[in-house]
Amino acid sequence: MIETFLNFCGRPHQRFVCTAAGDGTGPQFTASIEHRLGPPAGEKAIATLHKRLGNLAPQFEPLFRALNGAVLYADTLSESAGVSIAAMEDWEALTKEWKAWHEGRQYYDPDVEDEDFDSDDDEMPLPAWMKNAVAIGEAPQSGNYFVLALDGDERGNIYYCDHETLDPEYFASSVNEFLGRLILCDPPRMLLHLGCFARYADGKTDHQWIPEQYLAGNAA
Repeated sequence: MIETFLNFCGRPHQRFVCTAAGDGTGPQFTASIEHRLGPPAGEKAIATLHKRLGNLAPQFEPLFRALNGAVLYADTLSESAGVSIAAMEDWEALTKEWKAWHEGRQYYDPDVEDEDFDSDDDEMPLPAWMKNAVAIGEAPQSGNYFVLALDGDERGNIYYCDHETLDPEYFASSVNEFLGRLILCDPPRMLLHLGCFARYADGKTDHQWIPEQYLAGNAA
């Protein structure tokens, strides 16, 4: 999958055919996009990866030996982008940002019977695996994160966590499936599913352009 991912990122003349936000039947604009790949991780970072992830590290190591972080579906005319895979040195800060959204919430382990919760707390407790999970990416400018579970039966799963609902949505069971969903599914549909936060600019107007179709190379 790593080779497939890198080949996808290297495709020439990638672009989105877009319509203006709020006007799906109006004029179209073609936004040029790119994928910004970080340099390969060094041996010190790889050692940290193994220390942090334990037996999950071998599935992540090929990705980070190829690139230490990436920004996908980045607009060439603005700061907008579709997905960010965080560099390893940014995981701690990103995880703190994610956990700030559910600070003070209680956690619930379905394998533990008769857990006691604060009856005055109207908020539902969160899954226990969220307590020690690590944020490994995000939908930029959304407050929503891709989170890797490190505990319980969920260990190794990657979830997409909405900061408003705090309801973790299962996204992938492995890093390869994660990468596959990011590139092999229809990209505009995938970005819409993430919340349609990626809006593209034409450099001339204030329109926010929403991707409707992905093209690359000489495709018309």
